[in-house]
Amino acid sequence: MNRRDAIGSDDEVVRHALIAVERLHRALWHSVGRELAADDLSVVQWLLVSEVARGEGRTLTHFARATSRDAGSLSRAIHQLTQRGLLENRRSHADRRSSMISLTSAGRAMYRRLAPRIERIAQAMDLGTEAAQLDRIAMALAHAASRIGCGQRGAPATSSRKDIFT
Repeated sequence: MNRRDAIGSDDEVVRHALIAVERLHRALWHSVGRELAADDLSVVQWLLVSEVARGEGRTLTHFARATSRDAGSLSRAIHQLTQRGLLENRRSHADRRSSMISLTSAGRAMYRRLAPRIERIAQAMDLGTEAAQLDRIAMALAHAASRIGCGQRGAPATSSRKDIFT
């Protein structure tokens, strides 16, 4: 019996994948949101803060691509986090049309305090003893998205770990 016979038709495979991904999305969004609630931080704001922590001094365009969010929602999140003193938004010396985004000392402290709580969510998924297993699953999902040509806002997605996680 081959894999297709065991699972069913291709449309059933797609249906199962859609349901599984949606359930995981909702569960992760809820779990992360619950961890961030006490700090009055949204999941979108956390995505931005955690991405900035991995590569400070990058542009809004970079962060929009890296987090698969639209520039408008990230612009609002940047403004809110700047108002709270967690982000700094400086004009680029090389290109005055763009801004470079970085964490303030308060933003770095908040990231260091919250990151272990978010990491515990990944551990709670219990996907095996290796943390790399979750990374492989994320890469497989990104690869699948790139294969069907549905990356960020209709653009082809990337399956490069560097583009996804940095």
